[in-house]
Amino acid sequence: MNGVTHHVYGKSVSIKNGSVYVDGELVVDGLHEMEQPVEIHWEGDLASLVTTGSVTCGNVEGNVETQGQVNCGDVGGHVNTTGAVTARTVNGSINTMGQVECGAVHGNISTMGKVITGR
Repeated sequence: MNGVTHHVYGKSVSIKNGSVYVDGELVVDGLHEMEQPVEIHWEGDLASLVTTGSVTCGNVEGNVETQGQVNCGDVGGHVNTTGAVTARTVNGSINTMGQVECGAVHGNISTMGKVITGR
């Protein structure tokens, strides 16, 4: 995170109120006090991702829930966000206020923005 390496194991990541949790265990606290945007790089697939900001990640086996933009690989579950969604394939539904750009969506798309599929 921001150039500092933390070795943790797990599949579910939550980033809320300036704290990072992996499988429910606190990993880092106090991120809301930083003046610059926080970058978190995760190696491997995630089971689920919950954050109060935007996210760029690889594959997520479960759901993605955020209050920003989502840019990721394949999503095995649903995407619920307020920003734009860019993904390869979403096996569930997408609920957002922003634009949706995905290769395929196997559930419903609910958005006020533009929808582009088949990319």
